[in-house]
Amino acid sequence: MLSRLYMTSNPGTTPYLSELTFATMASNPVDFLTRGDREFLANVYSYAQSQGIDLRYVDDVASDMGMYRKFGKVEANSNSQGMSFNSKGQALTYSFTAADSTSASNILNGGAFGSTRFDHGFLRFELNPGYSFNHVANFSFLQGMAEHFSNVGASDTDTFAQRFSTYTAHGQNNFLVTAASEVTLDIPQSDSGSSQSDALKTGKRTDKAVSQLHLNPGTSTQSLWVTLLDSLLVWRRKREL
Repeated sequence: MLSRLYMTSNPGTTPYLSELTFATMASNPVDFLTRGDREFLANVYSYAQSQGIDLRYVDDVASDMGMYRKFGKVEANSNSQGMSFNSKGQALTYSFTAADSTSASNILNGGAFGSTRFDHGFLRFELNPGYSFNHVANFSFLQGMAEHFSNVGASDTDTFAQRFSTYTAHGQNNFLVTAASEVTLDIPQSDSGSSQSDALKTGKRTDKAVSQLHLNPGTSTQSLWVTLLDSLLVWRRKREL
């Protein structure tokens, strides 16, 4: 775990960050993992290695857990009313793909959730598209790990290790954005237009009310930085209270 996340074998040299400040804003999210997080992840790495699972799946879970520790206390829910709009002023709603939604539901509503050693706050954050639509972890892998590290145990131990023995990146199109047909925010348009607006034009119309589309990397970057900026502003307001 130390060599993969911190490029060291000495635990005494790894930073432990607990507060998001201007000084720590650029720090690696895994630096925010708690001591308990790191001890638990070491067990996850050990189990995955013993089963022949590609450890990059665990790397992705650790990365998302670090994002939760870094931004979880300040990040605003992108699906809250009035939070997210496209350049045309249409409200946006983020959702997971069908496969991820199924895995998320299985984790949150399954019998293993109550006893899993995974932090419940992390799981609720990770499996909420309003917070983690841009997650990198494979939710099917996360489900298997959440079940294994519980009193219930994994449901598909015979095939689990084989399915994750070769790493497949989660990809860029791992979430959907639904744009309302009605414009509810007046946004001045520049003469040059918007790259985000151009990207939205490629969406597939699904009914009279909404259009559903896969978001590409160029589109998601702008939304992510808007979310991070909102998070920082919320954090600053809390500090001023």
